[in-house]
Amino acid sequence: MKELNKKKEPIGCAIPMAFLLGSHQLVADLRVQRKFGMIEGMKDWWNKYSSIKSRWRC
Repeated sequence: MKELNKKKEPIGCAIPMAFLLGSHQLVADLRVQRKFGMIEGMKDWWNKYSSIKSRWRC
């Protein structure tokens, strides 16, 4: 636990940043799906993603 406290950024900000960085692959997959016309449910996914992103703002 002491090592975590040494970091300057809050622990709460480190976790969502990792999530957002990991989601780039998901975004790339969605772009491929959009290219082939498979965009059903895209708005629902984007609303969920936006709500998660806004919750973790530092």
